[in-house]
Amino acid sequence: MTMKYEVASFAGGNTSGGTLPPAAERHNNNGGDVAVPVGYRFKPTDEELVKHYLMDKAFNPASPLPSYIGRDIQASRFLNLPPHRLVSLMSNGEREWFLFIHQDQDLESEAIWTTGCEVRRMVGNGVGFWRSFQASEKPICDSSGAPLGFKSQSTYFTAASSSSSSSSKKTHWKLHEYRLHSPRNIRVSTYIYICQVILLPFVTSPPAL
Repeated sequence: MTMKYEVASFAGGNTSGGTLPPAAERHNNNGGDVAVPVGYRFKPTDEELVKHYLMDKAFNPASPLPSYIGRDIQASRFLNLPPHRLVSLMSNGEREWFLFIHQDQDLESEAIWTTGCEVRRMVGNGVGFWRSFQASEKPICDSSGAPLGFKSQSTYFTAASSSSSSSSKKTHWKLHEYRLHSPRNIRVSTYIYICQVILLPFVTSPPAL
């Protein structure tokens, strides 16, 4: 498996994505962690994330994840925690975190509330919800144009998910969700998708001159 990184700061290097030098690719034969040099960030493209990570994990759900990639979590727990608590479980990441969600059977019908083209995925006991729109889902294809999966985006809102949005507050938390093109080929009990949790920078107005 080729590891994709972004170099944040590296003397004599550049800031584009690249593969780790051979000396840094020290895998544990038991599926343990990889020694990642300081300054590198896990930055796969959408195609790489689905093709090399999600697909591998879907067919080998018990295989351990190195901490530099992300964390396995059950969907029921994922939907029980607001984003700031989700990322507190992670040992890596600054403003982006990857979670491999193991879907619980029959959870979707209980946790999702829809109205028109809007979809709200409730969190916890009404502490907030992830809001997305059905039209936001986009296909992910390989270099030949063959479909690999789909990507959708959501925004986190605090307060209860109800028919009235007046009590809801939009936050800086975003969610990119990746799922395979043909989940029917995978047993429901092992259906897995990836969620990338993102904390957008807080933008403030410049002081008046």
